[in-house]
Amino acid sequence: MASWEMVVRRLFGKNVTKQQQKVFILRVKKLWSKKGEHVSSDNSSREVNRVTDTVVSDSRPVQFSPNRVENDTSFEENFSLKNDEVSQEVRYWSPLHKCSDSAVFVLPKKEWDLVYGSVEGRYAKNKDWTDIVRTALKASNSYCSFGFKSHRWNKPTNSKLVFTCQGKCRFDTCQRTFRIDLKELDSKEFQVSYKGEIKHRMNTVVACPLKGSRRAELKNTLRHVAAREQHSESIKKLSEDVFESGNRDLAPNETVLKKARQEARKIQVLDESEMGALQKMFHRQRENSVGEKLPGVLRKWSGEPRSVMLWSEETLRIFHDRTQFDAAYIDATGSIITGVAKEKPFYAYEIVVRHPHKGRAPIAVGTYVANSHNATSIKHFIGSFKSDANKVCGKTRPRLLICDGSVPLIQSVLAEFFEESLETYLSRCFYVVTGTATAEMLAKPFLYLCGSHTMKNMKNLASLVKKRRFSC
Repeated sequence: MASWEMVVRRLFGKNVTKQQQKVFILRVKKLWSKKGEHVSSDNSSREVNRVTDTVVSDSRPVQFSPNRVENDTSFEENFSLKNDEVSQEVRYWSPLHKCSDSAVFVLPKKEWDLVYGSVEGRYAKNKDWTDIVRTALKASNSYCSFGFKSHRWNKPTNSKLVFTCQGKCRFDTCQRTFRIDLKELDSKEFQVSYKGEIKHRMNTVVACPLKGSRRAELKNTLRHVAAREQHSESIKKLSEDVFESGNRDLAPNETVLKKARQEARKIQVLDESEMGALQKMFHRQRENSVGEKLPGVLRKWSGEPRSVMLWSEETLRIFHDRTQFDAAYIDATGSIITGVAKEKPFYAYEIVVRHPHKGRAPIAVGTYVANSHNATSIKHFIGSFKSDANKVCGKTRPRLLICDGSVPLIQSVLAEFFEESLETYLSRCFYVVTGTATAEMLAKPFLYLCGSHTMKNMKNLASLVKKRRFSC
């Protein structure tokens, strides 16, 4: 590291920016150019630091010499600020090179048609015109976050401007203003004139509102990307100068991104009533899926008991292919819908098969959400699923099916998939265990109970017996 940078970091700490280092070094070099001269100051004289806007004063004469920079403690005592003192002062940022006070830009044809095509009277009705113009201004000034005060469109005449607008930087300490004029409609050249000094408060960020088509595009991105990840990627794309300036027009904060992500993932309700919304959804999927035997994923729904069935033609084919040589699973889970007062709990019943590739998540091929959990309701779900599978893929019957110890679920699976009652199935299992089963009995599918559920049930039964026989 150069000796100059070591001096600056020794005085101000590691958080000082490169731009502040350069300005401070140039300033000290001018003072050191007066070799042999004494710089004296009394209590009334003060030295103002332009970078940090802090005041440094001393009452003793100091001899500047390049040979004593590294080890001279008097230099640090007289011309440095401690880290805690610097943090308490207000510091400002300004660009290293002066920005031009005039510029010209031309809008592309697509953006011009969006803006000029929406002009009604003296104003543009398209809300994206501010983002379009703001993006064009970044070619000449990418440090300021500009806000618009007023704009006006006139009929093209020789005496009036076709378009004019004014605005200023959103930083409260920045005096930078702009004015845009369009003199001729045919040329489409916008003349930009700037005034004022660029001066942003350090450690302060400002961004323009996220709206219009820009917000809509970002919503599509945020459907599959977390807000924090999107914010980090946007920050990485900013240049070093723009990042230090505090302008975050191209990198909205996480709060804004989270809200946009919630809006993107929010389901649009087609109708106020549930039955009406489901009916419209069913008709819409039929219109969008022409030529399919089973269009969409919404199959059946009911108002009493409240239920909905979901599967598609593709999931039925997956079920048919996987169950030829592998097991299928069926289970239910609760607490998927909470906060509904005075109603039975909703359960989600899922028919699941293993993924063809090892290590991948299982595939849900059929879903049934209902607040009725008796054997009749579950039979209706499994029977409808089996009927559609036979319609799409031919006769479908799983060779092995695994479920928990729920009696209604066991009875429904045996009745619909195996076409036998619980009594006949237990009898067949007895013949298999005793070794007297026929070939026809062995050819039929079998139902297994989940080992985890069985162990849990046995544990509960054992705890009940222990309490009854060994309680004090």
